[in-house]
Amino acid sequence: MPALQHTRDDTYELDGAVIRPLVTDADPDDPLILTNTAIEPLPDGSFEFDREEGPGSAHRRHWQATLGAFIGGKFLGLGNRTQWLAGLPEGYVLYSHCKSKAEDPKDVRTDQYLQCGPSSPKYRSPNEFMPHYMGGSPKQSEVNKDLGLPDPVRGPKTKAPPKRLVIQTGRNGLYTVSSPV
Repeated sequence: MPALQHTRDDTYELDGAVIRPLVTDADPDDPLILTNTAIEPLPDGSFEFDREEGPGSAHRRHWQATLGAFIGGKFLGLGNRTQWLAGLPEGYVLYSHCKSKAEDPKDVRTDQYLQCGPSSPKYRSPNEFMPHYMGGSPKQSEVNKDLGLPDPVRGPKTKAPPKRLVIQTGRNGLYTVSSPV
């Protein structure tokens, strides 16, 4: 697949295997400041907080490696060479939103988001962010199609009733299934 052409000449700086993004659309006068950072139980026993993913975190390394490979391979025409994004574009914050239910506060759901300001969109994956950074804002299904990835998996619109297996014991002690699974 040929390298995609980028319209800006001053978008990246390449130093060996390290790519530095030089442009950003973040507004320095309206930065994202995480306010829900207290890791304390809510009155019902559940938790909900945000935690910034610092430069050494596994999630941040994943984003930087994925974006670096994408930019290097698709936009700079460097093929399959390993590239590394030196950092996120200036003003962008990668954070984890962590929440648990009151029934089991130790069962925590964690979702990562990349965002540059309080009113800017939240990007849930490097694949979703890359087209925005390159100058567009397509939907995730369009991103996946352009990158040759499968469509996002979506659950059914209505929740089907759970299937039950009913086992009955006969007089002779044998079991029979009286409803299909």
